[in-house]
Amino acid sequence: MDEETIKLPLRTPEQTEAIEAENPANPANYYLKFQLEGGKTFVYSVDKADWERIGGVFENLDDRRLFTIVNFTNIDDKRLIHVNPAYVLFHQALFDAGRRVRESSEEVVERDRVTFYLQGLPEPLEYDWMDEEAIADLNFHLGLLDSLNDGFLTFYDEDNEQNSIRVSRIMLTESPDYFPEDEE
Repeated sequence: MDEETIKLPLRTPEQTEAIEAENPANPANYYLKFQLEGGKTFVYSVDKADWERIGGVFENLDDRRLFTIVNFTNIDDKRLIHVNPAYVLFHQALFDAGRRVRESSEEVVERDRVTFYLQGLPEPLEYDWMDEEAIADLNFHLGLLDSLNDGFLTFYDEDNEQNSIRVSRIMLTESPDYFPEDEE
């Protein structure tokens, strides 16, 4: 076994919960891993509810639900992730127990970035410095879309320039977890 191999403990979620209950200093950690078309791999830290929900979506995915874009929050940096299951080649709902090392301050700089991974583009589209209202509007609309929609998602970036992205080509997005405020 080479030194870079990470060996996760072979435990059921129930066993992990029991360990966590016995020792709060050794918490359970939940992860979602996706490998998309084109070979890009993403791993996100999530809470247990999202871990169970997204794992359930992929476990029970059928042709009718294949085109429903799913979302969850990456708890490490509070970024909202939208995944199009039609482009997922491999999914894992992973967990382990123990304290995790948090990100460095250099990684925090990218928290306000909105990133789109599109089928057919070798590099992601990245938008920095968009205002919270524009990001909230974008997140709201992404949550309503499905990948059968062959139209365009249109938004304005930090320079107030119009951007239109074909919805059916969106594989994954990462954005700050902003949503429109409820109007009373």
